[in-house]
Amino acid sequence: MANPAALRLHVRGEPEALDVVVDETPLALGRRDTDSGVEPGIDFGPYGARRHGVSRHHADLFSIDGAVYVEDLGSRNGTFVNGERIAPYVEHRLFDGDWLRLGKLNLQVNYVD
Repeated sequence: MANPAALRLHVRGEPEALDVVVDETPLALGRRDTDSGVEPGIDFGPYGARRHGVSRHHADLFSIDGAVYVEDLGSRNGTFVNGERIAPYVEHRLFDGDWLRLGKLNLQVNYVD
């Protein structure tokens, strides 16, 4: 059984962070769309997701043996780690303190003990 990882995602410019637990089951990052029924695991709509170019199905987070990975799901505006665009459908490991950008929405990733 894989070890889940606890993360704190801090949206740049926002006073409060999002605490999430990530395991081997992909956790969808994106924005809610009531017309199509899209309900991502983490909805960045309240943070201006649409304005920042976050897709409805933008990326997935998942954990393998306690390490967290992000995978872009073919988003229109891309997923970036520390300023570098990652290839779609290729897992990319995230480390404590990394900056994750969905379109133009910036998040700092911190592992929580």
